[in-house]
Amino acid sequence: MVVIEATQIPKNVVSSIPTLEFNGLFDGQVVYQLEVIGGLKDQGVGKYQTLAKRYPAHLESDLATKVTATSERAISQQDTPGLYQVLYQVDGDAEGVREDVSP
Repeated sequence: MVVIEATQIPKNVVSSIPTLEFNGLFDGQVVYQLEVIGGLKDQGVGKYQTLAKRYPAHLESDLATKVTATSERAISQQDTPGLYQVLYQVDGDAEGVREDVSP
């Protein structure tokens, strides 16, 4: 395994499209929302490497409702209880398009 020191992370490859991270706890029946974070991802290191975060994410009420409902639905379809994260790419035309669900 190669360890990348913080000083070696490229500075010029930050995505200009923010990512929303919905974090929730699933007990097998109910999804409990923990937080929604806004972040900028580093395209050069991997899709889960975040360079900047905003907690809580600033969302318009319509988008917050959509992200919450879609995330809860996606997490509740999982087979195993646990902590889950749903990622969204957000841009002006396709706000809240679900990208991935991760345990």
